[in-house]
Amino acid sequence: MNSSEERIINASVSKAFFVEMLVRDITLEMAIHDLLDNCIDGALRLRGETSFEGLEVGIKCSSDHFEIFDNCGGIDIDIARNYAFRFGRPKEATPVSNSIGRFGVGMKRAVFKLGKHFSVKSTSESHRFVVDVDVTTWQENPDWQFEFRDLEECETKVSEEQRGTSVVVSKLFEGVRQQFQLENFVSRLYREIAMRHQTHLNRGLIVRLNDRSIVGASIEFYEYAGQLNSGLRSDTYNGVVVRQIAGVGPRRPEDAGWYIFCNGRMVLRADQSEVTGWGEANIERLPKYHNDFAWFRGCVFFDSEDPADLPWNTTKDGIDQDSHLYRMVRTQMVTMMTPVLQFLREVANEEESEEALAGILRKAPKISLTALLRKTSDLPSSGGHSRTSFAYVKPTPELPTEERPTTISYSRPKGVVEKVKKRLDVTTNRAVGEETFDYYLDMEVDE
Repeated sequence: MNSSEERIINASVSKAFFVEMLVRDITLEMAIHDLLDNCIDGALRLRGETSFEGLEVGIKCSSDHFEIFDNCGGIDIDIARNYAFRFGRPKEATPVSNSIGRFGVGMKRAVFKLGKHFSVKSTSESHRFVVDVDVTTWQENPDWQFEFRDLEECETKVSEEQRGTSVVVSKLFEGVRQQFQLENFVSRLYREIAMRHQTHLNRGLIVRLNDRSIVGASIEFYEYAGQLNSGLRSDTYNGVVVRQIAGVGPRRPEDAGWYIFCNGRMVLRADQSEVTGWGEANIERLPKYHNDFAWFRGCVFFDSEDPADLPWNTTKDGIDQDSHLYRMVRTQMVTMMTPVLQFLREVANEEESEEALAGILRKAPKISLTALLRKTSDLPSSGGHSRTSFAYVKPTPELPTEERPTTISYSRPKGVVEKVKKRLDVTTNRAVGEETFDYYLDMEVDE
């Protein structure tokens, strides 16, 4: 008879293996986005849905260390002790409303991706603390806990301006160190932050990368009153608000496609693949992407108080295509995209002229994504669902130049004009002019 201890099989995970698997499928850029997400969650915790004016995040990439710091409220001591440093989000953890920090692995995964030593310093309303970790030493210890190096309870309430968090990673991996020295890496990271975090940047959050302020990107559409209007849709499914926009914008192939946001964080940019319905075999009415469709712009916003309800993947750089919610919305996206592509086919097949459909695009003013989102909020709602379709009006072809009407104006004595009226049996001066002109045309010009 074997003892109970003899029946036990060791299935514990190696820390080194865990760390290696945790960082394998995330890029360096996305790791940095994860850290920025935590700063934005701090801003959301502090300000909710109001303006982020006055809140700032600084990011510094150098050959010997990485640093990100903010004044977004700091980490509450209870959150730090029980949740912030855990791997995965416990069920009992209360998420920040409309959070973009979804899975509870972002900070740990990011620092492990960057280097072998990290330090987290934070000041909240009531506490200051420092967590300092040598990753190699931590991996050799079977204990999975971290420890506060310093912990201080503040005697008085800390003002909002003094609250914040900094994360410093040193002993950078060689590949990370080399990338940080490449100007094109920093430039690419700048553009990615400007695009992926545009919603929060446009709410007033300041983000600086190597001391350079990042300007939020703006997705632009064309709208032309009475002649060209984007399709809009707004739905609510079990607490998730879904807003969709489909229309046209500046003709740039690299910017055409679908943009998908979860709680304001862009997770898919200018997608032109089957993920968003392009060229899927069982959808005959939608072709594969072609540069004739370089005008197309589509945006989908998923918003929920509980981020667990949103259809993003764990690295937040794509969509969970198995999500029932996303599959349902994707069908709607195809429906919204169809009339836009039909319009763009007509544009591609027509002759160039101001009277052609392309003339609408040349004349149409730009409208911002923010302005169109406001329009989705104003849609009349029935049972949580409302929509308008993409629409355009083809211009009426103008007459050839020689056939276009023009005006002739002259004056004669009133008595003479009255005599002519009586002879022509008309009652207006205009009729006199038209009749006499036609008489001269018949008698002296036309054969």
